[in-house]
Amino acid sequence: MAIKRKEKRRLLQTAALLMRANERVFMGFGQNTEEMMIDALSQSQETALLLGTELENVGKADLVPLLEVYCEDLYEMSQNLHSKKQIARRYKKIKKELKLLYERMENDMETDRLCFVFLPYKVSMWDSMETVWKAADKDPDCDAYVVPIPYFDKDQDGNLTVEHYEGDQYPQDVPVTDYRTFRLEDKKPDAVFIHNPYDQNNRLTSVHPDFYSSRLKKYADQLVYLPYYTTPSTGNVESAKRQARSTGFVIEPGTINADCFVTATEQERELFINILCSGLKGVPTEQWEEKVQNFGSPKIERARSTKRQDSSLPEKWRECLYRPDGARKKTVFYSLSVEALLTQPDMMQKIEEVLQYFRNRKDLALWLRPHPLYEQTLEVMRPQFLRKYRELLASYEEEGWGILDSGYDLDLAIASCDCYYGDYSSVAQLFWETGKPVLYQDSLVREKECKIPCWPGAFWEDEKEVWFVHGKVNLLFHYDKQMDRLSCIGKIPGELAFKGDLFRSVVRVEDRLYLVPYFARNLAIYHIDKDQFESVQIRDAEHFIEQPLFLKGFQRGNVLYCMPAWYNSILCIDLTSGHVTYTMVDKNKVRGIPGVFGGAVSIGRNILCPQTYKKRWLILNTDTGKVSWCSFADPEREITSVTVCGDTLVFFDARTGCILKETREEGKIEEILYIDSNEIQLYAVSENEVIADDLGSGTYLKFCLDGTVVWRKERKEEKTVLGSRFRKVTEGEKNCDIRFTEQEYQEWNSPSAAIYKDILPTDLYYVEEENEVLTLDKWLSLCDRIQMPVPDDRHSGEMIKDYVKSKLANG
Repeated sequence: MAIKRKEKRRLLQTAALLMRANERVFMGFGQNTEEMMIDALSQSQETALLLGTELENVGKADLVPLLEVYCEDLYEMSQNLHSKKQIARRYKKIKKELKLLYERMENDMETDRLCFVFLPYKVSMWDSMETVWKAADKDPDCDAYVVPIPYFDKDQDGNLTVEHYEGDQYPQDVPVTDYRTFRLEDKKPDAVFIHNPYDQNNRLTSVHPDFYSSRLKKYADQLVYLPYYTTPSTGNVESAKRQARSTGFVIEPGTINADCFVTATEQERELFINILCSGLKGVPTEQWEEKVQNFGSPKIERARSTKRQDSSLPEKWRECLYRPDGARKKTVFYSLSVEALLTQPDMMQKIEEVLQYFRNRKDLALWLRPHPLYEQTLEVMRPQFLRKYRELLASYEEEGWGILDSGYDLDLAIASCDCYYGDYSSVAQLFWETGKPVLYQDSLVREKECKIPCWPGAFWEDEKEVWFVHGKVNLLFHYDKQMDRLSCIGKIPGELAFKGDLFRSVVRVEDRLYLVPYFARNLAIYHIDKDQFESVQIRDAEHFIEQPLFLKGFQRGNVLYCMPAWYNSILCIDLTSGHVTYTMVDKNKVRGIPGVFGGAVSIGRNILCPQTYKKRWLILNTDTGKVSWCSFADPEREITSVTVCGDTLVFFDARTGCILKETREEGKIEEILYIDSNEIQLYAVSENEVIADDLGSGTYLKFCLDGTVVWRKERKEEKTVLGSRFRKVTEGEKNCDIRFTEQEYQEWNSPSAAIYKDILPTDLYYVEEENEVLTLDKWLSLCDRIQMPVPDDRHSGEMIKDYVKSKLANG
């Protein structure tokens, strides 16, 4: 008779235990007392008797005689404990007997086929499991069951209300098993696959409590979580903000209870492990590194393999996709997500304007697909917009010029469309993974001309002129103060067209501008006299994906020091020869804890940088080029911003919200004032005054070193994307000033739109964000030129199935 693999593995472990026990008896001869050896042999005999009974119960009584001979030899060994020669001879015989028993058990005991159970709840999310199921269904060692489970809506109080079951909506080639007749406790599956990790934690829906991961864990050897979403394959995996955005997907009962948690990319794996390490203290890092595995996404695999099948679409949809002459229109997938609905302003107005735009574009087809929970989210969390949304959809559907997709096969929808426009969502990644460009919508952007304020993201200034890089557009500008003239120098080579904070610091040395990279990947040098750019590649910059490299540049004598933000070294440039060297400062990183530095200031011959999460100051002596470290006076502090007023160091403690000062000569730390925020940026504007910019609330204030608040202001409401929330301070040796958007707008005027649009046709990225220059209309005219990345062609379903089989085989 065949037995479960788990049962066979347990019986083999018992046989292996006997082998180790008898080896210890032999090796302990002369060291252990006779009484101890007899006790060990007695325990081995009892274990052998129990093993024999279990072998009889599973139909392998033919192996019991081997155990009977073994027990006889144990008795003989117990009668000759005084003779090492007799012990050695008997041990050698026992060793052969147990080896034969183990081999016979391993070869003769047949096992059942593996039982893999897939528990989807929404048919629209079946694509996250399908390729794994197909791989298991084809495997001769596996029995694969698809058991759709019911789920419930929740009311505002979290009570379960309406029950839903979608088991009758699966493709015809998927054999569905009714959950009411399938008993997990009887089947005792080897592996259970889920794609809902929330158990009771989701505010809107819940799978049936019988199928919470905490219960499934009792019945399956392996509980495998296959996320129904994908996350962007870009982004700073150590950023606290990015980790915070993903925490709600990662730290959930299903992910914690799972034995295996599959990610789509290595970067996603790193992000999720960082979240688990920082969010669940006390769990060894190795446990998460073993649990979270990058095998690629079954969703992406299915999307890549799905081909366009217009003939299978509803007739009304096909009419929307083709012109009267039979030519197919460019088809735009318009996605609406729950997250954007809850976080972006004026979403109903934005949707209305987008629909109006496509209504007038007879050469385009629109494929509108709201998130399955979009209307339900409105009803529960934004009821004031529900009526407007229903009116928009009803009018759109009645007019019939576009497609309204309420749950059609997602991969066929992706295959049917040419590009993606809409909110951030996992669907967007499926588009670029299948070779189709993406533009994320912004509800603040309107399809009309608008002025874009100057925004010096990084600049150098003296009494005559200002050189600056725009804060969100890759352009270098020059402003002549005496002539009141603004000139656009051009695009910095090798960097993206639209990216915030490409550079944070500009240092001028004679006729050269050194642009210190923040989100840029290279150090840029602009030769003013030659009107030429030079690029210096940063070593290993490719390993710091979406992580800012350097905070600020300081010229000291003939050397330019670029102080790190998230980078692991200080960049040192010889200003005569151009030779570049690196001083390593962060060798030993701790997973989930970034080595980020919270600022850079110069005091005398030293440059100081607080390393927030390691509770210490980096001190660079610019006379010797040597680095030293000094622990924070209070190890509980989280210093995230620092500036210098004369000889006084001013810094912000994000843990307490306190701004503190330390006079270097006295070495005494005093509290200046308290701010209810943990996102403060400090700027010294005189030897006695500092501006604190609260990035979270949008307020800023000027205060003196004695704690007196000079003024407090509210930042103007954000009206643009490219010119929004400008704040910049000139921290000069003598002349200190702060500039705001309204001042720049009045004094320097706004560059014409043509200045910005000139850079568009050259190098759009395959994933862009909508703004006042790169509008939907402009992007649609350019997206055919975009170079797409090489796709991930792994067979994820097969890899996941094989991995689970190996885990089951190896215990």
